[in-house]
Amino acid sequence: VMEAVWQKVLVIFLYSTFFYICSDELGMNFGAAGHTILAPSLSYLLVFRANNAYMRYWQGRTQVSEIFLTLRDLTMQVSIYMRGGDGMFRWRWREKSWGGDVKDRFTPEVMLENMDELDNAASRGRVNTVRWCVALAVSFKMHTRICYTGYGHGVLSAEDKVALDWDRMRLRGLCTRGEFEELNELLPIVEEEHVTSGLRRLTDAMLQAA
Repeated sequence: VMEAVWQKVLVIFLYSTFFYICSDELGMNFGAAGHTILAPSLSYLLVFRANNAYMRYWQGRTQVSEIFLTLRDLTMQVSIYMRGGDGMFRWRWREKSWGGDVKDRFTPEVMLENMDELDNAASRGRVNTVRWCVALAVSFKMHTRICYTGYGHGVLSAEDKVALDWDRMRLRGLCTRGEFEELNELLPIVEEEHVTSGLRRLTDAMLQAA
């Protein structure tokens, strides 16, 4: 903040110092009208502005918290209600058979042996839901990070660019290459080399897996 307002602060400081010296050293009388008119009005405006800023801060913080709480609830709902197949059903009840007793429990290795296609589909669905929710949270954080300087002023500082690249690296670890390309195209950054150009050095097998 100081980098953006230091010039105005310096001008006001010099202005106040100049008139203080004139009043104290030279005995000049500038009157008391400024103290009686400007001080109450300026104090009221400052308090009103600070109060509005505080209210907007808490409103934004509440909405951000609701977003992350909704993402957490979504992952929990998907993990709970995506039932899977027979293997996961038995694993939840720790039974080898439908009528097994308490002693007839089985290990995770046995569960993997009994997993069917529905179990595999449910596992993939849970993993995709979690990584997409985390990717959404990272994307939200990334866009809010560049909201003021990037969208407001059209430029990014070196520090903001490093933080932006770090968030994009996190997204690349959560998304496939195609998904990351679509997300990265939403960032209006010009004069930049392709972020994933280094991925072309990977083997074909790794590229297909990604």
